[in-house]
Amino acid sequence: MGVRFYIRVEGVTDDWVDNGAGGPLARDFDRLDRLLRKNGYRSLMEFYVPDSEEMVGRDKEEWFDPMEGLGIIEAMSRGAESRRHEFPDYARLREDLDDFRLVLDRTAALGKRWNLGMYT
Repeated sequence: MGVRFYIRVEGVTDDWVDNGAGGPLARDFDRLDRLLRKNGYRSLMEFYVPDSEEMVGRDKEEWFDPMEGLGIIEAMSRGAESRRHEFPDYARLREDLDDFRLVLDRTAALGKRWNLGMYT
């Protein structure tokens, strides 16, 4: 099955938070990340925080401003669009990016913070 990215929103466990598959984005992440870093953007992985079971030795969970994540997702969307021929399953990747954008938009509207999680 592979890796799947997902968004956690501080203090929210509603279904709208986990509305995307996250697999296509994880699968194409390396290619998108290289493209973004070439253009001066931060890596989405800078927002990754391990699950609570994996946080042994860490004082607290980190949370981030959703506007930072939105900027990265927007840049990934533009990069994927401009090189869509390089992504074998561009339509599903675009759906993932759109789902992440929706969650981060709602997170910002609610005044909440977020971080990135991963399933393997």
